[in-house]
Amino acid sequence: MKKLLFFTLLAAVFALGCYQQSNKNKAAASAQAIANKPKDTLIFADTALSDLVKRTYHIFKVWDTISLGVKYDIRKLNFNKNELTTIQQFGEDGVTPKDSVALRFMFEGVSLSTSFDEMVSGNLVKILNWKNINKYNLSLLLNPYLIAARSTDGRLYNFSYDQKTGGTYRSRTSVTYYTPSNSSKSAIISVDSDTSAFVSDGYSTIDTIPTKKGTAYILNGGVIGCSTCMGSYITMVHFENGKFVRDFQYDFTSRMEEDGETGNIGYDAKAREIFVSYLTDDETPSCNCGPNGTLDYNEMHNNPEYPFHSEVNCWYRFNGHTFKLKKKKIKINKHPK
Repeated sequence: MKKLLFFTLLAAVFALGCYQQSNKNKAAASAQAIANKPKDTLIFADTALSDLVKRTYHIFKVWDTISLGVKYDIRKLNFNKNELTTIQQFGEDGVTPKDSVALRFMFEGVSLSTSFDEMVSGNLVKILNWKNINKYNLSLLLNPYLIAARSTDGRLYNFSYDQKTGGTYRSRTSVTYYTPSNSSKSAIISVDSDTSAFVSDGYSTIDTIPTKKGTAYILNGGVIGCSTCMGSYITMVHFENGKFVRDFQYDFTSRMEEDGETGNIGYDAKAREIFVSYLTDDETPSCNCGPNGTLDYNEMHNNPEYPFHSEVNCWYRFNGHTFKLKKKKIKINKHPK
């Protein structure tokens, strides 16, 4: 009897151990599955929305393979009928209906880039107009092809992507998406060409700042302006009467140094200050510390004040409405390089 009880207990302990180990294995497998799950995509329950996002991914992937000076038969690029029609509308290469069928589907890469830009921006607007789209973390939308800047309050997004024009100026298309605080109002979507409040090349960060008119946004960004220069900019805007109004703008272009360094624009949220630093050069030959932001281009270039590679620093402080020059500091280089 004692032996039977002993073996019964032993079997129970063994079974319990197997059960716990099985649970551990399942938990480990589940954790591994979660770890392996792509973190750069959004999963949409709406199949129509999901298909639209997948088609936009396809455009980006094909775009990555296109060389501007090469001709392509667009029928071999796995586009659907509507996309082929769009490419033919926006990518005309002087082809006429009288030409052969084969010729009517041949397009140079530069024309395809124009078409792809139109299709991507159009699809992006459609996606952002989708019902309940703001319930998703849009920072992951079309990653890694889009740069998505999200404001700290989650209401304003700026999406941008390389236009791939082939020039040394790496121009970008950007789209802003804004959800008003009043939930009954629809989201505001605008492509860069629709408004002058934003810089068309897009932004990488968006901060919020309270003002007497409500929440304002401080957007910081930059773009490669040429093979040796970089454009940097910062913008403050607020939303009023159905549109964005620009309250402050600072931008400049500077040459890249041998170590790759360029000028810098930053925002200190705690101190509520914008700071700028750069070296004077042929792109920015003067002190660019205007009292209300960037000086007029002609004013700056017609009146160079300092030798090349003189250090210029500007500090702008928030006054409740906008940013005003607090101080500037210039270290003159008497022996330009």
